[in-house]
Amino acid sequence: MSPPNLPGWDYVPIVEILQREFAVPCRLENDANAGAVAEHRFGAGQGTQHMIFLTMGTGLGAGIIADGKLYHGATDTAGEIGHVPGRLQQGGICGRLGQRRRHGAGCGTAGYGRHRKW
Repeated sequence: MSPPNLPGWDYVPIVEILQREFAVPCRLENDANAGAVAEHRFGAGQGTQHMIFLTMGTGLGAGIIADGKLYHGATDTAGEIGHVPGRLQQGGICGRLGQRRRHGAGCGTAGYGRHRKW
């Protein structure tokens, strides 16, 4: 694992470190997936079988609950909507040209605010 917004955290065995330190089972998920699981178990999604949890922070993502379980998809990228290419071609300061996260994530919307003439 090499998270793009955590420089220096390349291949840190965080799950193994936490399991060893606290002697409990651990899993690693991105923020959208973890949020979806939390809302499904403890929040507004309790009792539902299908739901989507959206995030707009350093990225743009979605955690998907399908049939009562977290859905990862065939390539473990289900919900990674910020990296889906689109027709968007201008503005924003994060992500590659045309990616939705460049426009919808926190860093993209902050960039719009900084560059807008009020």
